[in-house]
Amino acid sequence: LTYKAGKTNPVSNKSKYAQNIDKLLNLGVYSTDLAYCAINNKSQEARTYLLAIQDLGSKVGMESVFSDKALIEKFDKNLSDKDALTELIYEIQDKSDAYLEDNDLKYLAAVQFAGAWAEGIYLGIDDSKKKGDLGTALVDQMVLLKNTIKALKKHPAKDDKRLQEVIGLFENVLSTYEGLESVKKANKNVNFEVPKLTPAEFDQLAGKITELRNSIVSPSK
Repeated sequence: LTYKAGKTNPVSNKSKYAQNIDKLLNLGVYSTDLAYCAINNKSQEARTYLLAIQDLGSKVGMESVFSDKALIEKFDKNLSDKDALTELIYEIQDKSDAYLEDNDLKYLAAVQFAGAWAEGIYLGIDDSKKKGDLGTALVDQMVLLKNTIKALKKHPAKDDKRLQEVIGLFENVLSTYEGLESVKKANKNVNFEVPKLTPAEFDQLAGKITELRNSIVSPSK
């Protein structure tokens, strides 16, 4: 993705997330922002997101993963090496996944992934439109979206008001996508082809994605 200043979630928001659901969602958001900055050689910005991830991670019971001072030291040593930073991001994710797996906390990973997914697809909207790709990338993402919704619904606190609100926003994106004429037409075709969204359809879907993402990064009251 081509870097665009001002698109990521400001680090200053990290202290505003009071509910655990919001902390987990934005742990995912900030993870995507970290990767987005790192792959675009915005190393100083990436460092601030690593600190934000450590802060939020410690607040959701994952201190053993995110309180490692060696992460920052390793990051600082590789600020000018994009490949090394990318490897470090994978390392952080692997540690996080292993911790959640070992402690039977996969439902937390589902919430974190949901935030990462929302931020990633939000950041990709401009690139997709600029490159004229109004279907291919989004179709793959809709499969992930379906699985994300299923995982969120398995959360033990499924009656949590904020969680239900977030699930509703994810479902709204999916139902909007499935209701597009280009998508319905493609689904009826026995020789299924990737839907080619019209500019109007793309804008409609992009609006729902932006609405979802903005709800996640805006601290709930």
